[in-house]
Amino acid sequence: HELKTPLTVILANLQILLSHQDSTIRNQLKWVDNTREEASRMKQLVEELLFLARSDAGTVEVSHAAYTEFDYSDSVLNCALLFEAVAFENKVTLNNDIVPGIHVCGSETQMKQVVTILLDNACKYAGLHGTVSVSLKSASHHAVLTVNNTGEPIPSSDQKHIFERFYKGKNAGPDSVGIGLALSKSVLNRENATVEVQSTVGVGTTFTIRFYRNII
Repeated sequence: HELKTPLTVILANLQILLSHQDSTIRNQLKWVDNTREEASRMKQLVEELLFLARSDAGTVEVSHAAYTEFDYSDSVLNCALLFEAVAFENKVTLNNDIVPGIHVCGSETQMKQVVTILLDNACKYAGLHGTVSVSLKSASHHAVLTVNNTGEPIPSSDQKHIFERFYKGKNAGPDSVGIGLALSKSVLNRENATVEVQSTVGVGTTFTIRFYRNII
């Protein structure tokens, strides 16, 4: 269904363009832009599905160059800064409390992907005029990242399933595919990290990641 819908939209847009062959691209820009957006959405979904499939098959590889020491504090901060515009558009306040200089070993690209997924979800579900808070601190032999958002809590019956692929909870939005958190869990398993969720009324939803790879 998640692949079929974008394809249906793309084909419909192309049919509209074909029915106006004498028109300029400028006049039909709405349909061109919409087609590009749907194609990008489908490309991301396919990439996520391929990653999960390779993870299941044990064929995901990280090159030596990609698997190295990196500044986790800078990575998390950069992700948070990128989401300031998203938060503003959603009328959400984005706060961060990131201890500088926390270095770890692993795949920076994949760990940033996890942070991006968590921030994207947090901004979506924080609620109007809600708050998203990102925190990174060092603990004994590991780094602790938390992403909290206000808004309606995740029902307890859903919490134990949200990391399952294609699972959509009661609060899931219409654009939810149910892959993001499953992909995050797969990445974290490979990166010697753990993730847990707590969600209650008054506190909101908090995802906590503990990354155990060589804090420097």
